[in-house]
Amino acid sequence: MKWRPMAAILHKTELNLLSPSKLNHHLQLCSNSKCLNQGKIVHQQIIVYGYNYNPFMITKLVQMYTDCDDLVSASNLFDRMPQPNVFAWTSFFKFYARHGMHNQSVTTYNEMKRTGVLPDNYVFPKVLKACAQLLNFKAGILVHKDVIVCGYECNLQVCNSLVDMYAKCMDVKSARRVFDEMVERDLWTWNSMISGYVSNGLLDFAVEMLNSMRLDGFEPDVVTWNTVMDAYCRMGLCDEAWKIFEHIKAPSIISWTILISGYSRIGKHEVSLRIFRDMMNCGASADSDSLSSVLVCCRHLGALKCGKEIHSYGVKTETGIGFYSSAGPALLTIYAKHGRIQDARNVFELMDKSDVVSWNAMFVGLIDLRLRHLALEYFRNMQRMGIKVDQTTLSAVLPACDLKSGKEIHSFVTKSREPDKHIWGALLTASLAHQNVDLGQLASEQLITLEPENAGHYVTLSNIYAGAGRWDDAVNVRKQMESKGLVKPSGQSWIENGN
Repeated sequence: MKWRPMAAILHKTELNLLSPSKLNHHLQLCSNSKCLNQGKIVHQQIIVYGYNYNPFMITKLVQMYTDCDDLVSASNLFDRMPQPNVFAWTSFFKFYARHGMHNQSVTTYNEMKRTGVLPDNYVFPKVLKACAQLLNFKAGILVHKDVIVCGYECNLQVCNSLVDMYAKCMDVKSARRVFDEMVERDLWTWNSMISGYVSNGLLDFAVEMLNSMRLDGFEPDVVTWNTVMDAYCRMGLCDEAWKIFEHIKAPSIISWTILISGYSRIGKHEVSLRIFRDMMNCGASADSDSLSSVLVCCRHLGALKCGKEIHSYGVKTETGIGFYSSAGPALLTIYAKHGRIQDARNVFELMDKSDVVSWNAMFVGLIDLRLRHLALEYFRNMQRMGIKVDQTTLSAVLPACDLKSGKEIHSFVTKSREPDKHIWGALLTASLAHQNVDLGQLASEQLITLEPENAGHYVTLSNIYAGAGRWDDAVNVRKQMESKGLVKPSGQSWIENGN
């Protein structure tokens, strides 16, 4: 139904009472078409005709508003309902699932249970998906118990969601147990179980499951083949993945990307580039993931021209931040490796500044070009923006620091987070590079405190003392290590007195 004719109908019938079924029909049209303004007109008619206290009509209004993404109006109506039914609650679960609001979904589920409303086969899949996305294993187990209590343990969609939840939460045994106990299965069930094995590194089981699936009468679809291809690529058996790819009638962009990234991971970057060209020649439209994968190949091959061409293509076909968030780090590194620092900086400015990966790529690029002062300038900008550093940040920046800058960064890091072995290790690397005994001593002592059984830390500290001519301190550290029964790691040597 066109909305202009519908609006005319509403005006014509203002004096004629519309039945609840007619109003319900109009609300459903609004929901299906996401027409919020028309939905508000129907809402006004419901008020005019006195149906705004009808529980069924209010539930339909809540559903319409959530379907049209007007959460405020939906919540206002919902809060005025004396006893919201499961259908009204379900409207919010659908909204949260659609918008990735997984925490809200779990919270709302608990609120619904407290009101005494029982979840059904529409609620359970939405909440289990939220648990899976959050990796909230504890909440997922509680929902599974509710599934059994409410009698939905034989429902296909609910069981599929349970398999997916357990697999994503890394409990493959429970996922398989649910799978084995299912009274019926569909293609989605098999794909979830195969994907669960792959994501948990049980690649042989994934391939076995493919054979079982076919014996059970299910033919794999492109999702199945993609999952198995991914399993082979993760095992380094990219040629086996290629054989599967050749039998897919209509490979998706994901199929191509799996091959491109798979060959890249095993160092066959030329093959990856050739597959990418084949993909483009077939008329497939590359997405940000495939572009990111092939840019990694360009980075390893030092293929600046190819990288620039892909950059140009990506800008034309992908939305800005979407392209740069995934492909930006590899692209930035390509430009930096070829001394194109301004191009690298331009790419960085278009990347997501809240993501530490973007900053790390910039640090590595600048330090490779020996632009240490510029790297420190970016690090200070990172501090001002409140971005949390990680091990990669420190490993990139600290070894490039002079004594003053190293102490400055050390002070910042220790104030902003609890230092761990990675931070102290990066600080130790920096102190050794600049022969800073005080900083090296501090880092080594902290590493010994964190890992008292690691003999390598004692050797490093002893060598720092020896290098500074503090022989008594060096000997004391060696005695301390020997008293603990620790053995010097092979490959590490003592600095001996006089050598």
